[in-house]
Amino acid sequence: MGHIKCRETGENICLTFNWQSGIEQVYIFVVQGNCNNFDVNKTSLSDGRLFTLQEYKKRGGCVIPKKPGVFTYYICPFLRENVDDIFADEQMQITHTSRINIDFVIQEKIRRHKIYEISIVADYPVARGVLKYIKEPIGVEYTFSEISEKNQPITWIVRTEMNENLKLFIDEAFVDLYNLRG
Repeated sequence: MGHIKCRETGENICLTFNWQSGIEQVYIFVVQGNCNNFDVNKTSLSDGRLFTLQEYKKRGGCVIPKKPGVFTYYICPFLRENVDDIFADEQMQITHTSRINIDFVIQEKIRRHKIYEISIVADYPVARGVLKYIKEPIGVEYTFSEISEKNQPITWIVRTEMNENLKLFIDEAFVDLYNLRG
């Protein structure tokens, strides 16, 4: 089969590869994390998704709904011999990270103190501790609460002293999973 390519297309993941001659269908299994020990013979067919060569050609690849996070995709050639369903020996895998976009706009208002109005919207819910801000130059770090709804704008108000500025960032432990856009 050869090399797999994985690309994001809006709400989906599209897997493309060289389709093996003589194979009319493949099963694709999705495993959370960077997994290298998947055994297709120890799983149920209902855990995977069947794709035919005809569907692959029509869509330009195997299209799967995108989930945020790190996932390993296993492409398993599937044969039907007589009445038996079997998997061909050659399976392929690719690990892909779908980053969650967090869009923000910061408006600064000056009164007795600086007031920052931060409007945020995320592609998916975001856990507490992912999104943080720091008041500079003092360097005090603060954590935002969770974003519980996807695509629902949230506004936070942050007050600082006149000599302080605000910097929004993703916690270092999560920078591979989130994309902050402002």
